[in-house]
Formats: sequence, C-alpha cells, structure tokens
Amino acid sequence: MTRRVSYPFFFRFGVMAVGLLASAVGCAHVQRHGAVCSEMAGSEPEPPGSDGFARVLEAAWSGDLEALRLLLRESIDLNTNRAAGELPLVVAAEHGHLEAVRMLLGKGAEVNARQSRDGATALMVAARAGHARVVELLLGRGAEIDARQNRGGATALVFAAEAGQPDIVERLLARGANVDATRSDGGSALTLAAAAGHLRIVELLIGNHVRLDPNRARSPTALVAAATNGHKDIVSVLLANGADPNVRGGADDIPPLWAAAAGGHTAIVQLLLGKQADVNAAASKEGDTALYEAVSDGHTEVVTLLLAAHADVNARRRSDGATPLWAAAAGGHTAI
Repeated sequence: MTRRVSYPFFFRFGVMAVGLLASAVGCAHVQRHGAVCSEMAGSEPEPPGSDGFARVLEAAWSGDLEALRLLLRESIDLNTNRAAGELPLVVAAEHGHLEAVRMLLGKGAEVNARQSRDGATALMVAARAGHARVVELLLGRGAEIDARQNRGGATALVFAAEAGQPDIVERLLARGANVDATRSDGGSALTLAAAAGHLRIVELLIGNHVRLDPNRARSPTALVAAATNGHKDIVSVLLANGADPNVRGGADDIPPLWAAAAGGHTAIVQLLLGKQADVNAAASKEGDTALYEAVSDGHTEVVTLLLAAHADVNARRRSDGATPLWAAAAGGHTAI
C-alpha cells in the first residue's frame, strides 16, 4: 500500500502543512488585541498590514521573537498609531524585551515615535520601568534624551526619578540629561524623588548640581515635598546641601515648616527650626501658621517645639481671624 503513495504527493502535502503551521504561528498571538486570522478561517488572504499591525503589537508585548520575525516579513507601518494608540516599539520597550526592540528598530520603527495614547516614547517607558539595557540601546540609536511627554511634559529622567530607578537616573545623567527638566506642573526629578522618598536618587541629582529651589512661584519644591511626606533623611540631605528652609512650594504656596507641622513630623520640625525656618510664616491660601496647623491636628509635641521657638500664640488666620487657642478649643485638644 505504501508504494501507491507517490513521493510528489507526499511532498505537496508536507509543503501545505508547513504553510498552515506558519499561518498558525502568525495567529497565535492575537488574544490581546482581538485580531482576526482570515487565513486560518479559510477566507481570502488579507492585504499586507490590514491586521498585521495588531499581531506585531501582540508579539512586541509578549516578546515573542519568532512570531515577530515572521510577521515583519510583510510590509507593516510600525510608526502610525492605530485605534489602541500604542506602538510596537514602545510596548516592547516598556516590557523590557531587548531583542524585540532591536528587531523593530531594524525593521524601521522610529526610535522617537510617540504613542497617541499617552504621548510617551520608548525611552520614557523603558526608563520608568527600569530596563537599563533597553535604555542604552535606545540612546545608542538616537533617542532624544530630553524629549518631553506630550501629556504632562515629563522627560525620561523625570519618569525614572519618580518611579525610583536610581540605576536609570545615573545612566541618563551620565549621558547628559537635563537635571532640572520639569513637567508642565513644575514637578522635577528632584521634587518627585523627594516626595516619594527616593533618597539615593535625591543624592544623585544633588551630585549633578540640580537646582534645589525653584525659579518660579508656586512650583513644587523638594524640601516641601519631603517635609509633607515625612522623609526626614531627605530633608536632612537637602538642608545640608543648601536648600532654603523658608522657600515656599506647591499650589498652596506653603513653607516647609508649615508642611512638617501639619503632618506632625516632629523630627523634621526640629531640623527646620535648627536651620532658622521662620516659625511664624503663614500659608498663602488661608493665612494660618505652623502653630495653628499643629494645634488644629492635635500634634502636641510639635506644638511644644514651636512654642519653644517663640511661635506667636495670638497669630490670627487671615481667612477668618481664628487663633491657635480657638483651634485647640474647637478640636477638643484640652492638653494643648
């Protein structure tokens, strides 16, 4: 019986099987974006790139190099945002798929292309996620190190600092990233790192001569951010390197001492008073002092420190004339 099966027939069957297998590989990576595989459904072959982009996006997301290599044999525009607003290069970079990034760049993906979904570039998302080798590859291929995100204005350095990626911050600074770059709201790598408690990054930025105090009113400041969030070590480092203890920060234009007192951060209040912070400086919005805030929130130890530093017990809140004594009575803080 086997002699009746001719070799040419077997050969044709084998070629057909290989073709079906290749189509199956191309269709195996469509779950995330819901692409339809017309070849496996028995319909006419789709025009090149009609839904190949979705498959490339899925392969970039998963880091499937075999699927990506097969899909990129067709002519697919890798740089035009589709409905999802994502780009294969940015997706691959965000997930740290180094070889996928390399392959996409080799097939024409633009290193500085932006996703319409969030305005981010591959470098920004790789920096935020801490993928050092991807960052180095992108920089080596001409990624703009100080490009700003369309939405929010953050740079790769700002993203890395906020996300707590000291290795990436160090690499970007070594490559000449602008240490004082800010987002649209004025937040910088330093203020965001200070707010999040990333001491090592704060030290790296200071070592690269970052501006400690903002150059415009109502911008966030690192000292206010650290004091607000109770990061004593960062407050100490900032003060030791010359941060002004009386420079106000944030949309509410508050002094560092006020921020620390409001949060009940006793050790930070001590540090600031030791650097001659103005004990009677009032917040711009309501006009209340650090003492008023500490009394209102029942922070007894902070109140004791402020009184010892000669805080004005009769200072009135500008918005309604209330005094610290009134705040203590209203809050039921009998001991205070």
